[in-house]
Amino acid sequence: MLMIFIFGPLIVNSQVYDGFVSTSYPSVDGCAIYPSVASPEMLAKEDCKLYHQSSTKLHILTIAFNVFVFLQLFNMINCRKVGIDDKQVFERFHHNIFFIIILIGVFVTQICLVQYFPVLIRAIPMSSRSEWGGCIAIGATELLIALLLKYTPQKWVEALPTDRFGINEDE
Repeated sequence: MLMIFIFGPLIVNSQVYDGFVSTSYPSVDGCAIYPSVASPEMLAKEDCKLYHQSSTKLHILTIAFNVFVFLQLFNMINCRKVGIDDKQVFERFHHNIFFIIILIGVFVTQICLVQYFPVLIRAIPMSSRSEWGGCIAIGATELLIALLLKYTPQKWVEALPTDRFGINEDE
């Protein structure tokens, strides 16, 4: 998530970006509507530049929100199997129909909120399928990281200095 905020302007191919600008700057007459590329002459106008900066920031925040929701969706899948030996999170996936209904419901609701009702969550609709795919792919890293953690050798975990943090779960 931190990388999205750091490299956000590169992700959305922004010409101008200021992370401290407001996200509610109205569209300006004579300025290219975001996400269209504005000419240098347009960006010379302060109002046009502020409009593109605020739209870029809102776009980055929308991507971060999308990634966060998809991380949670894949975490729901991952939490089905929490034991160290339970590495197959998709085993008996169709066993609980309510889980599948909720999973699909959250997925469809997220797409509808961002694409069709962005005003409700102060977002910008995603401009391409590749942005949606990128958000889903980053969200899916939750499954990979959890799998890597399950393969972490026990002696590495035991070597962690838990007494430094004042927490000892064995007592």
